[in-house]
Amino acid sequence: MPIIIASCVRMQDYTPSAPLTRDQVHQILSTLIAQSEQAESFISSGRLKVKVDKSEFNANILLAGTKFPFRIKMEVTHRWGRPLFHILIYGTKIQIVSYQEKRCYIQQLGSSDISGLFPASLTSDQVWGLARGYPTIAKYNTAILQQTDQILLLTAKGKAIQAVRLLPGSRLPSLTIFPNQGIKISFQNYNKIAGVYYAKRIGIDYPKAAITWSLDIRQVSFNGYIPEEVFNLEIPSGFEIMPSSKQTIP
Repeated sequence: MPIIIASCVRMQDYTPSAPLTRDQVHQILSTLIAQSEQAESFISSGRLKVKVDKSEFNANILLAGTKFPFRIKMEVTHRWGRPLFHILIYGTKIQIVSYQEKRCYIQQLGSSDISGLFPASLTSDQVWGLARGYPTIAKYNTAILQQTDQILLLTAKGKAIQAVRLLPGSRLPSLTIFPNQGIKISFQNYNKIAGVYYAKRIGIDYPKAAITWSLDIRQVSFNGYIPEEVFNLEIPSGFEIMPSSKQTIP
């Protein structure tokens, strides 16, 4: 894949620094791709802050995921344990059970956001990066180095699909930007377990859907056995199956 050094392409909110060389860009992308493949499963827990429009709330969160097959389970609860909502993503299907509303939202991953709480328009790669704590690098044809430590990935037709910003003085990713979707996913405060790097703080900013997530990981384990029952999602009796609605903040 060709590497191009360019200064004419800019992304907003970017602070200038010394540019990278062609070889450094190639090495960085190779390292990012290799590291993103280090984890094939994970279980983690932490704290979650969600902002929707002008409302926000804080909660506990438990996450689990496998890459083969692709599954992500998120359980969000109040501090005292009452469930708020559970999310299950299996392949391209996403289900969101809202215990407050007594509803279950069912849709396809990558479609429009009907729950108003989780940005279902994310791709599976974006969801995996968000939950696992390390970005997945999109398949690209050309990499353009911008004026600073930010790499823009393009398709064969020259369309920008992803920008990767690096932490100052580091080769770890701090931000991924998806220009076509208007989505930013940030990665901060890295740790390393058995060769697997992960960010202890992950955030997603999605202005189009007025949704912001801030996730602080406190405990995590990678590449261990996860029982199948972890990925069960029970829809309580009497819950309404929703094709569309707007989630109410707890």
